[in-house]
Amino acid sequence: MKKFLAVLLGILLVFSLTAMAACKEDKDSGESGNMVGGNFTQEATEEEISEVLNTVQSAFESGSIVGEPVDGKWNFGLEMNADLDLTVAAEDTTESIALKSDYQFSYGLVEEGVGAGSRLVKGAGAAALTANGETISFDFYNDESYVYIDMSTVQTGMKLKISLDSLMSGGSYVPVPDDAAEVMAAESSGEVTGTIDVSEFMDMLDQLSIKVYVDTSDGLKVKVSATQESLEKIVALIVAEAGGSVSEEMLPSFETDTKIDFYLALTEDGELKQMGLDMDFGMTLPIADVNSSQVSYINMTADGTVSVKAYAGDVTLPSDLGSYMDVEDMGSAPGGLSAVAA
Repeated sequence: MKKFLAVLLGILLVFSLTAMAACKEDKDSGESGNMVGGNFTQEATEEEISEVLNTVQSAFESGSIVGEPVDGKWNFGLEMNADLDLTVAAEDTTESIALKSDYQFSYGLVEEGVGAGSRLVKGAGAAALTANGETISFDFYNDESYVYIDMSTVQTGMKLKISLDSLMSGGSYVPVPDDAAEVMAAESSGEVTGTIDVSEFMDMLDQLSIKVYVDTSDGLKVKVSATQESLEKIVALIVAEAGGSVSEEMLPSFETDTKIDFYLALTEDGELKQMGLDMDFGMTLPIADVNSSQVSYINMTADGTVSVKAYAGDVTLPSDLGSYMDVEDMGSAPGGLSAVAA
């Protein structure tokens, strides 16, 4: 079970490279100016990076990244916040989008004693999406089976729910395995199954101009920084490994002040404290017209930060979730969507 949630956390880590945020403060390399409060003044040595790789790998494979049970009960929570500004411009049209959101997630499992095997999954959040001056605000929730969206504050006044099975590829997603006890027992050894070649990893960082900073004064804090040069090298590497042949003018270009900083903080026991992303990103993407030799360009920018923190609080769900309409039933409702919204 803990392995399942560790994998889930890994997925969140990957997705955090593209979205979600905390607060927009100026970041520097000192103690007070970065997302996890680390001292990132010196680039990490090969020995420090090796220790980071081993620590993170062990935390995921042992499940310690999501904590340990207390008195036969195990609880894990996440708090996620978002504040993103996005723009997309093509020819004479510019679209601006701002996203602000916060979300708390709580998972509880009774491992032994009375109620062993019982679990409780809850999540609650709010979001505001502003597009070209118009804002839509809504609340959203989840339990073990559904995601619920409350849009009663907007014109439609709708309250909808959609199953997690539907969201995750038509029923292929199993949110929590039924054989939790067996899975936990099989994974209790927490043995690391493989290691990463540090020399190859260092060569990759150097090849892509990616810098790593490490602070071990209070648990483990890591900062990974990519720049315009890094992103252009990554694109070139992807094209080369795909065996493609793309002219230089058709490759995306990035603004000179582009930066993407990824942060990770673990406790001394390997439990997650926080991970996040701070980005100021600008890209020009060439688009070729298949019917002519003309090339047009799309300009995109993204400015914001990402924060996913450990959360020890409770999550309260509304009492009326049973009245939310399942989106799979909306097509069969008399009058369809318009009738539901009325």
